[in-house]
Amino acid sequence: MVTIHNFLFKSRSESIKSLEFFYFIHDLFVSLVSKYGQSNNSLILDFLRLLGGFYLWESKKIEGYTQALKDSVFWESRQFYRETMITFISGELTALEFAGEFYHRLLLSQAKADDLLHDYKQQVDIKLSPKSFQFSKIILSF
Repeated sequence: MVTIHNFLFKSRSESIKSLEFFYFIHDLFVSLVSKYGQSNNSLILDFLRLLGGFYLWESKKIEGYTQALKDSVFWESRQFYRETMITFISGELTALEFAGEFYHRLLLSQAKADDLLHDYKQQVDIKLSPKSFQFSKIILSF
């Protein structure tokens, strides 16, 4: 089972380099598939399958690290989510108002998480907390 501790104790620079390499492979794979994916040349198709397998393998290697980065962003907003739920439960917000506020913050957090995944310099300074691990999954399930 994958835990946050695997990524907290792993070298931060190693994780960032893995993520940078993954996005390089991702961009290469997507551009080649869009350009040559309908080819009849078996060598090209075999290369795309090979690159696709490598892409999948790399995505599994960085999966926990990307989840930890996303969780840290949602964890920063935990107070907002808690207070919003309390105001809804106490009747201060209607269901529509609650959904609007919650959804707006959810989109902002997701955008911030996506930006963080692509900003490798900012990742060096992020403090990953084991308490935040999988917090985003709880919030996204709402």
